[in-house]
Amino acid sequence: MSSKVDLSEIVDAFENQGDSMRSFVERKTGEVLMISEEALSWAERQDEEGERREDEGDWWSEEVERARRVLSSDDHLELPSQWDLHEYEILRTFVLGRASEHERDQLGRAIQGRGAFRRFKDVAAALEVLDEWFAYRRREFRETARAWCEENELAFDDGEEEN
Repeated sequence: MSSKVDLSEIVDAFENQGDSMRSFVERKTGEVLMISEEALSWAERQDEEGERREDEGDWWSEEVERARRVLSSDDHLELPSQWDLHEYEILRTFVLGRASEHERDQLGRAIQGRGAFRRFKDVAAALEVLDEWFAYRRREFRETARAWCEENELAFDDGEEEN
């Protein structure tokens, strides 16, 4: 019997993803693992070539071991990447849903072109709606996590609804 996945842990992984991190769920335990691309690549090379890193410390050895477990087993499912989450669409929906025409206008201009996320955060902070944005984003990520678990037939613990 597999353990339940904690949706909050998946949401945390979504919030902390970047170009250099990938996240996985271990089906049997429900554990959410975040592993760097570097550790995954290193684990592949190490298995193929027996390479070791000179500055290898306990933390690095543990991360490479987690990467090796993920690579060598079908028990791990990769979470959607930051690109799969379509965060810009979430951002756009938040902006379009603002009740204030002034806020929609200001935030709408901020999300155009290169650097949209940085500009958006600056404008949202000036308009004092940044906390609302982070709460909205977290709720959207939670819905994505719930749908992903259902799609992959994983039991999950929804815990208390977050604001």
